[in-house]
Amino acid sequence: MSQQRCSALARICVAGGLAASLAAPLQAAVLDEIVVTAQKREQDIQDVGISISAFTGEQMETLGIQSSSEIAAFVPGVHTSGALAGQNKQFTIRGVTQADFNDIVEAPNAVYLDEGYIAVAQAQTFALFDIERVEILKGPNALIFGRGGTGGIINRIIKEADGIDRNDFLLRAGSYAFYRAQADVGDTANDNLAYRFSALYENSGSFRDGVTTELAGLTPSMAFGVGANSRMVLTAEGYY
Repeated sequence: MSQQRCSALARICVAGGLAASLAAPLQAAVLDEIVVTAQKREQDIQDVGISISAFTGEQMETLGIQSSSEIAAFVPGVHTSGALAGQNKQFTIRGVTQADFNDIVEAPNAVYLDEGYIAVAQAQTFALFDIERVEILKGPNALIFGRGGTGGIINRIIKEADGIDRNDFLLRAGSYAFYRAQADVGDTANDNLAYRFSALYENSGSFRDGVTTELAGLTPSMAFGVGANSRMVLTAEGYY
């Protein structure tokens, strides 16, 4: 009887040790540090006392997210609503939305590009080919961002020149003559100058006759060394 008990205890110990060894890397992957700027300074997302959801560019690529409207599917209390057959889409956060879809009307949920406020409602949605990180803050945040939203804000940070040598290319194709090409190229020109170019071209048909979609985007970025501990970054973003 004692031998059976010892054998059972041994199996439990082995199983417990195996479970612990498997749980450790999984926990490390889940709790991987994400640095955000939700309070105008770089912080670990675990240290921010605000209801916030954040996605890095790599995470969005893994999840298959290709546009800003798809992010809402992964954030509780957030979705996109639109009018004019989807030509005008806006974010809804915690039930707060804009019922007037006129292009010149500001939305109650603010959208920022590198912490710069975008006032035009038509520009609230965006592609993700040049995104470094997206932060979604829920609740009024005017005291932090200057012009906050009643429901919350969406702050997107685009990729900038970082001096890393990269030549990344992506090509996708699908039904209805869909294809999408992306490029992300960067390097250093000298000790004080780095550059980076992110580009996108997408073309697609539709299940409806006579309906097509075409999108092109380019985001150039240059970083200049200013002194021993400072640098200046110039970034532009354009869509067609």
